[in-house]
Amino acid sequence: MQIRITDLTEGCCPERAEPGKRDAELVRRIEREVFIKLNMDRRRLRRRNIIRTVLIAAVIAALMTVTAFAAGLFSMERHKVEEGEEVSGYWRFYDQEGELTEQQEWTYPEASIVFTFYGPEEEYNMPEFRFGWLPEEGEHYEEQKSMSEGWMYSYGLMCQCDIIPCQAGVMSVPVNGYRGVLNGEATVLKEEVWDCWDVTEIQVDYSNCTTVRWPKPVNYIYMFDQERGYLAYVRGCDGMETLEKIARNMEIRESEAPDPGYGSPLDEIQIGTFDLGRG
Repeated sequence: MQIRITDLTEGCCPERAEPGKRDAELVRRIEREVFIKLNMDRRRLRRRNIIRTVLIAAVIAALMTVTAFAAGLFSMERHKVEEGEEVSGYWRFYDQEGELTEQQEWTYPEASIVFTFYGPEEEYNMPEFRFGWLPEEGEHYEEQKSMSEGWMYSYGLMCQCDIIPCQAGVMSVPVNGYRGVLNGEATVLKEEVWDCWDVTEIQVDYSNCTTVRWPKPVNYIYMFDQERGYLAYVRGCDGMETLEKIARNMEIRESEAPDPGYGSPLDEIQIGTFDLGRG
Protein backbone atom coordinates (compact mmCIF):
# COMPACT_ATOMS: atom_id res chain seq x y z
CA MET A 1 0.00 0.00 0.00
CA GLN A 2 1.34 3.42 -0.95
CA ILE A 3 1.24 6.34 1.49
CA ARG A 4 1.14 9.73 -0.18
CA ILE A 5 2.62 12.74 1.56
CA THR A 6 -0.25 14.81 0.19
CA ASP A 7 -2.72 12.51 1.99
CA LEU A 8 -0.96 13.07 5.31
CA THR A 9 -0.87 16.83 4.94
CA GLU A 10 -4.29 17.37 3.36
CA GLY A 11 -6.45 19.65 5.50
CA CYS A 12 -3.73 20.20 8.11
CA CYS A 13 -3.14 23.81 7.13
CA PRO A 14 -6.48 25.65 7.05
CA GLU A 15 -7.45 28.43 4.68
CA ARG A 16 -7.09 31.03 7.43
CA ALA A 17 -3.30 30.56 7.44
CA GLU A 18 -1.58 33.61 5.97
CA PRO A 19 1.87 33.50 4.35
CA GLY A 20 4.39 35.36 6.49
CA LYS A 21 2.16 35.36 9.60
CA ARG A 22 3.60 33.53 12.64
CA ASP A 23 1.15 31.39 14.56
CA ALA A 24 2.58 29.05 17.21
CA GLU A 25 -0.82 27.53 17.95
CA LEU A 26 -1.27 26.68 14.27
CA VAL A 27 2.13 24.95 14.20
CA ARG A 28 1.10 22.69 17.08
CA ARG A 29 -2.17 21.91 15.31
CA ILE A 30 -0.33 20.94 12.09
CA GLU A 31 1.94 18.56 13.99
CA ARG A 32 -0.99 17.00 15.84
CA GLU A 33 -3.15 16.49 12.76
CA VAL A 34 -0.36 14.92 10.71
CA PHE A 35 0.07 12.24 13.37
CA ILE A 36 -3.68 11.81 13.86
CA LYS A 37 -3.96 10.97 10.17
CA LEU A 38 -1.11 8.52 10.54
CA ASN A 39 -2.77 6.74 13.47
CA MET A 40 -6.09 6.44 11.63
CA ASP A 41 -4.44 4.45 8.81
CA ARG A 42 -2.18 2.37 11.03
CA ARG A 43 -4.42 -0.72 11.09
CA ARG A 44 -4.04 -1.16 7.34
CA LEU A 45 -0.25 -0.97 7.30
CA ARG A 46 2.37 -3.64 7.72
CA ARG A 47 5.01 -3.06 10.41
CA ARG A 48 7.74 -2.09 7.94
CA ASN A 49 5.48 0.48 6.31
CA ILE A 50 4.40 1.82 9.70
CA ILE A 51 7.98 2.56 10.71
CA ARG A 52 8.74 4.16 7.36
CA THR A 53 5.59 6.25 7.45
CA VAL A 54 6.22 7.38 11.03
CA LEU A 55 9.61 8.68 9.95
CA ILE A 56 8.10 10.44 6.94
CA ALA A 57 5.38 12.02 9.07
CA ALA A 58 7.92 13.17 11.64
CA VAL A 59 9.98 14.83 8.91
CA ILE A 60 6.84 16.47 7.46
CA ALA A 61 5.79 17.82 10.85
CA ALA A 62 9.29 19.10 11.52
CA LEU A 63 9.52 20.76 8.11
CA MET A 64 6.12 22.40 8.51
CA THR A 65 7.12 23.60 11.96
CA VAL A 66 10.35 25.10 10.63
CA THR A 67 8.43 26.72 7.77
CA ALA A 68 5.87 28.25 10.11
CA PHE A 69 8.60 29.66 12.34
CA ALA A 70 11.07 30.47 9.55
CA ALA A 71 10.41 34.20 9.69
CA GLY A 72 9.75 34.41 13.44
CA LEU A 73 9.70 32.31 16.59
CA PHE A 74 7.21 34.25 18.69
CA SER A 75 3.71 35.56 18.12
CA MET A 76 1.51 38.25 19.68
CA GLU A 77 -2.24 38.05 19.10
CA ARG A 78 -4.60 40.95 19.82
CA HIS A 79 -8.22 40.39 20.79
CA LYS A 80 -10.94 43.01 21.15
CA VAL A 81 -13.09 42.09 24.14
CA GLU A 82 -16.79 41.87 23.33
CA GLU A 83 -19.52 43.22 25.60
CA GLY A 84 -20.37 40.67 28.27
CA GLU A 85 -17.19 38.64 27.66
CA GLU A 86 -15.37 37.55 30.82
CA VAL A 87 -11.60 38.01 31.04
CA SER A 88 -9.87 36.26 33.93
CA GLY A 89 -6.80 34.22 34.80
CA TYR A 90 -4.75 32.71 37.61
CA TRP A 91 -1.48 33.26 39.34
CA ARG A 92 -0.36 29.95 40.87
CA PHE A 93 2.71 29.72 43.09
CA TYR A 94 4.57 26.49 43.94
CA ASP A 95 7.32 25.47 46.33
CA GLN A 96 10.48 23.61 45.33
CA GLU A 97 8.71 20.27 45.63
CA GLY A 98 6.06 21.37 43.16
CA GLU A 99 3.30 21.73 45.75
CA LEU A 100 0.82 24.56 45.22
CA THR A 101 1.30 27.17 47.96
CA GLU A 102 -0.91 30.04 46.77
CA GLN A 103 -3.44 30.75 44.06
CA GLN A 104 -4.88 34.10 43.03
CA GLU A 105 -7.66 34.62 40.52
CA TRP A 106 -7.74 37.91 38.61
CA THR A 107 -10.81 39.18 36.81
CA TYR A 108 -11.01 42.17 34.46
CA PRO A 109 -14.63 43.33 34.09
CA GLU A 110 -13.52 46.47 32.21
CA ALA A 111 -11.06 44.78 29.85
CA SER A 112 -11.00 46.26 26.35
CA ILE A 113 -8.05 44.61 24.57
CA VAL A 114 -6.18 41.41 25.42
CA PHE A 115 -2.75 40.52 24.01
CA THR A 116 -1.76 36.84 24.01
CA PHE A 117 1.81 35.60 23.55
CA TYR A 118 3.16 32.29 22.24
CA GLY A 119 6.67 31.06 21.62
CA PRO A 120 9.40 28.57 22.56
CA GLU A 121 10.41 28.16 26.18
CA GLU A 122 14.07 29.10 25.90
CA GLU A 123 16.35 31.09 28.16
CA TYR A 124 17.55 34.47 26.94
CA ASN A 125 19.30 37.38 28.60
CA MET A 126 17.23 40.41 29.51
CA PRO A 127 16.74 43.01 26.77
CA GLU A 128 17.75 46.60 27.44
CA PHE A 129 17.36 49.93 25.66
CA ARG A 130 18.56 53.49 25.51
CA PHE A 131 16.99 56.64 24.15
CA GLY A 132 18.21 58.27 20.97
CA TRP A 133 15.85 61.21 21.46
CA LEU A 134 13.82 62.89 24.19
CA PRO A 135 11.93 66.20 23.92
CA GLU A 136 13.93 69.33 24.61
CA GLU A 137 10.84 71.06 25.93
CA GLY A 138 9.00 70.02 29.05
CA GLU A 139 10.27 70.33 32.57
CA HIS A 140 9.60 66.70 33.35
CA TYR A 141 11.96 65.52 30.58
CA GLU A 142 14.69 68.01 31.55
CA GLU A 143 14.66 66.77 35.15
CA GLN A 144 14.94 63.14 34.10
CA LYS A 145 17.54 63.36 31.37
CA SER A 146 20.42 62.51 33.67
CA MET A 147 18.53 59.33 34.61
CA SER A 148 17.99 58.37 30.96
CA GLU A 149 21.61 58.21 29.89
CA GLY A 150 23.00 54.83 28.93
CA TRP A 151 21.25 51.46 28.84
CA MET A 152 18.24 50.60 31.02
CA TYR A 153 15.34 48.18 31.39
CA SER A 154 12.60 50.70 32.12
CA TYR A 155 12.04 54.43 32.39
CA GLY A 156 9.21 56.51 33.77
CA LEU A 157 8.47 60.00 34.98
CA MET A 158 5.53 61.65 36.71
CA CYS A 159 4.46 65.29 36.85
CA GLN A 160 3.28 66.98 40.01
CA CYS A 161 -0.23 66.91 38.57
CA ASP A 162 -0.19 63.08 38.74
CA ILE A 163 -0.04 62.75 34.97
CA ILE A 164 2.59 60.38 33.58
CA PRO A 165 3.87 61.95 30.35
CA CYS A 166 5.95 58.94 29.33
CA GLN A 167 6.89 55.44 30.41
CA ALA A 168 9.11 53.19 28.35
CA GLY A 169 10.47 49.70 28.71
CA VAL A 170 11.31 46.41 27.04
CA MET A 171 10.88 42.82 28.19
CA SER A 172 11.08 39.24 27.02
CA VAL A 173 7.45 38.22 26.82
CA PRO A 174 6.15 35.27 28.82
CA VAL A 175 4.99 32.55 26.43
CA ASN A 176 2.49 29.68 26.30
CA GLY A 177 -0.60 31.85 26.23
CA TYR A 178 0.30 34.61 28.69
CA ARG A 179 -2.22 37.47 28.38
CA GLY A 180 -1.73 41.21 28.90
CA VAL A 181 -4.89 43.26 29.49
CA LEU A 182 -5.72 46.87 28.62
CA ASN A 183 -8.78 48.23 30.41
CA GLY A 184 -10.99 51.23 29.55
CA GLU A 185 -12.23 52.18 26.08
CA ALA A 186 -9.38 51.29 23.73
CA THR A 187 -9.12 52.34 20.09
CA VAL A 188 -6.46 50.95 17.74
CA LEU A 189 -5.09 53.92 15.80
CA LYS A 190 -2.41 52.32 13.65
CA GLU A 191 -0.64 49.08 12.80
CA GLU A 192 2.58 49.07 10.81
CA VAL A 193 6.10 47.61 10.63
CA TRP A 194 9.30 49.44 11.63
CA ASP A 195 12.23 47.28 10.51
CA CYS A 196 11.95 44.13 12.69
CA TRP A 197 9.18 45.56 14.88
CA ASP A 198 5.44 44.96 14.50
CA VAL A 199 3.99 48.21 15.84
CA THR A 200 0.53 48.83 17.30
CA GLU A 201 -0.61 52.28 18.41
CA ILE A 202 -3.59 52.50 20.75
CA GLN A 203 -5.40 55.26 22.61
CA VAL A 204 -7.41 54.47 25.75
CA ASP A 205 -10.12 56.60 27.35
CA TYR A 206 -10.42 55.85 31.09
CA SER A 207 -13.13 58.41 31.88
CA ASN A 208 -15.76 55.69 32.53
CA CYS A 209 -13.35 53.15 34.02
CA THR A 210 -13.38 52.40 37.76
CA THR A 211 -10.45 49.97 38.02
CA VAL A 212 -7.92 52.25 36.30
CA ARG A 213 -8.25 56.04 36.48
CA TRP A 214 -6.53 58.66 34.33
CA PRO A 215 -8.03 62.13 33.82
CA LYS A 216 -7.03 62.30 30.15
CA PRO A 217 -6.63 59.75 27.32
CA VAL A 218 -3.49 57.62 27.41
CA ASN A 219 -1.48 56.73 24.31
CA TYR A 220 0.25 53.37 23.91
CA ILE A 221 2.86 52.22 21.40
CA TYR A 222 3.69 48.50 21.49
CA MET A 223 6.61 47.19 19.42
CA PHE A 224 6.92 43.42 19.09
CA ASP A 225 9.95 41.57 17.69
CA GLN A 226 8.86 38.13 16.50
CA GLU A 227 12.41 36.87 16.14
CA ARG A 228 13.55 37.58 19.71
CA GLY A 229 10.25 37.72 21.58
CA TYR A 230 10.88 41.27 22.78
CA LEU A 231 7.99 43.57 23.62
CA ALA A 232 9.02 47.23 23.82
CA TYR A 233 6.59 49.95 24.76
CA VAL A 234 6.28 53.71 25.04
CA ARG A 235 3.12 54.96 26.72
CA GLY A 236 1.85 58.01 28.51
CA CYS A 237 -0.34 61.10 28.47
CA ASP A 238 1.88 63.03 26.05
CA GLY A 239 0.77 63.27 22.43
CA MET A 240 1.16 60.28 20.13
CA GLU A 241 3.47 62.25 17.84
CA THR A 242 5.94 62.83 20.71
CA LEU A 243 5.75 59.24 21.95
CA GLU A 244 6.20 57.88 18.44
CA LYS A 245 9.37 59.91 17.93
CA ILE A 246 10.71 58.59 21.23
CA ALA A 247 9.85 55.03 20.19
CA ARG A 248 11.40 55.31 16.73
CA ASN A 249 14.69 56.48 18.24
CA MET A 250 15.03 53.77 20.90
CA GLU A 251 17.96 51.40 20.52
CA ILE A 252 17.26 47.90 21.85
CA ARG A 253 19.64 44.99 22.38
CA GLU A 254 20.14 41.85 24.45
CA SER A 255 21.96 42.57 27.70
CA GLU A 256 24.49 40.38 29.49
CA ALA A 257 22.15 39.86 32.46
CA PRO A 258 20.11 36.62 32.59
CA ASP A 259 16.36 37.13 32.56
CA PRO A 260 15.14 36.37 36.11
CA GLY A 261 11.69 35.47 34.76
CA TYR A 262 8.54 35.80 36.83
CA GLY A 263 9.06 34.23 40.23
CA SER A 264 9.89 30.52 40.44
CA PRO A 265 10.15 28.55 37.17
CA LEU A 266 7.33 26.39 38.54
CA ASP A 267 4.93 29.31 38.99
CA GLU A 268 2.08 29.88 36.54
CA ILE A 269 1.48 33.55 35.75
CA GLN A 270 -1.35 33.48 33.21
CA ILE A 271 -2.41 37.10 33.00
CA GLY A 272 -1.34 40.67 33.82
CA THR A 273 -2.21 44.33 33.39
CA PHE A 274 -0.72 46.50 30.63
CA ASP A 275 -2.30 49.80 31.68
CA LEU A 276 -0.16 52.90 32.33
CA GLY A 277 1.24 52.88 35.84
CA ARG A 278 0.04 49.31 36.48
CA GLY A 279 2.03 46.83 34.43
